[in-house]
Amino acid sequence: MRFAERAKTARISGLDEEAIELTRRAFELERAAAQSLLASFDAEPTRSVLFRSAATLALECGELEEARRLAFQGLAGFPPKEIADEIHEIVEEGEFQKHLATRGVKLQPDEFQMSLVGPGVSTGIAPSTAVLSRVESLKNLVFRTGERIAGMEYRSRGRRRQTIERDYEVFLSAPRAGSFTLSVHIGQPEQLSIPGLAKAELVVHELFDCFDLLESKPEEGLRERIGNEAYYANFVSLARRIGPDGDSVRWVGLSSARGAESRHVELKTTPESSTVSDVTTGRVEEATEETKVQGVLRWADATKDAETVLIIDAEGRSHRVRIPPGVDDIVKPHWLDEVVVTGSRDRRGTILLKNIDPVPSR
Repeated sequence: MRFAERAKTARISGLDEEAIELTRRAFELERAAAQSLLASFDAEPTRSVLFRSAATLALECGELEEARRLAFQGLAGFPPKEIADEIHEIVEEGEFQKHLATRGVKLQPDEFQMSLVGPGVSTGIAPSTAVLSRVESLKNLVFRTGERIAGMEYRSRGRRRQTIERDYEVFLSAPRAGSFTLSVHIGQPEQLSIPGLAKAELVVHELFDCFDLLESKPEEGLRERIGNEAYYANFVSLARRIGPDGDSVRWVGLSSARGAESRHVELKTTPESSTVSDVTTGRVEEATEETKVQGVLRWADATKDAETVLIIDAEGRSHRVRIPPGVDDIVKPHWLDEVVVTGSRDRRGTILLKNIDPVPSR
């Protein structure tokens, strides 16, 4: 226990190598203690508690097969139900880590959490639409930030590179008790192309730096930090989709920890209080009137500067809508859905997107 506590302190202090060595020492001692009670089936719950702890430490050391063996030895006795359930979870965690290892993927320690609070959210439960849409926007932000850090031009169409999907694969862990909080982990190949510094760490730090700048007014600092107008519009539009909706979700918090450093960001801006046109410079110069159109979203064509989509209204009429560079990630999820689009219509009849929202189910 002393070695395990020292390992925890070293990990918090960012002394990763020392933490690994201390965890290994704690594991060896805990395993020896558990094995000393291997045949003592009447020594419950001490016997199963020791095997549970030894299996947990084995996982932390990357000893997946040993963790599995110790777990089953613990279950071979007569553990209390609560301890048995925890040991089963260790077995499942070991299988998951083994699955990642066969793919050459390692979860990074730089996890961050997203918490939702509001009248539509309860302890450990929330509407799927409120969660999944935010998770998808957060995943897109991770990939887009990775592309920007890699110096890639903004990709307005086509699939992202496989290297980006491989280097920044997003994993979610179960909600925390007491609120609806998801932990987000970034998995990446064991072989890193940046010696001494994980790409996941770069992305998490960059995300939180940009979130901080987004919530500070005015936003010129964020625009200057990102540099590229399309990436800037993309970040702002996705971040606002993650933020509170003013109805079921009234507070969204993000937090991360690295070593002794903890970071917390509260997203306050709702989609209704800001629109696409607020964060883009690609406006229709000949705009003549504000307009609102409801209908089914379909792709029309793509140009070098912007995507063009069609809205087919209830009468079957087509309305062309131009999507400014950078905000395509908030439009694509609504493909073939019925939506309401607001914007400015130019003299040619094309609407420059100002905002897009799904039509609520009847």
